[in-house]
Amino acid sequence: MLPQFILDWNTGIGCFKQNNYGLKDYDGYGRPVFSGWIFNGFDTRDKKMLRADKAHYENINEAIESLSESLQKTIKDYNPVMEYTDDDFNIGQVEDMNVLIQNIIWQSVPASKLAAHKQVKDLTGDRAAWSASQIELIGKVENQINDIAQNIINNFE
Repeated sequence: MLPQFILDWNTGIGCFKQNNYGLKDYDGYGRPVFSGWIFNGFDTRDKKMLRADKAHYENINEAIESLSESLQKTIKDYNPVMEYTDDDFNIGQVEDMNVLIQNIIWQSVPASKLAAHKQVKDLTGDRAAWSASQIELIGKVENQINDIAQNIINNFE
């Protein structure tokens, strides 16, 4: 997507500049940089990622490595890959939220605040208390999202 976006941006800015040739306000834009990826939707048992999810993570990680190399070969005008301290470009991870995700949507509530609301079982409004494991998952997801946010704050300009 990045090479196509850059091509589209350059076409659009070229047309814009034909009529606004003196305007330089947008000259620094249109140079997106790949900054990393977030692994989500995986399950854990006993605080370990399941083997299938671990294999999926490793496959994505290999693809990301290939992607960063390809972007650097394809885009010559600037470095399209952020220089990042983590070799695998993984910004963070968020577990599979299962039924939490539908409640986030149905109740318009962030994942970290779900414990303060009763669970909506379906759109008819039937509500129930969260189970202990769901409350634990809400806490884990909140921590994972906070870790990702802190990583972004610490490592990205």
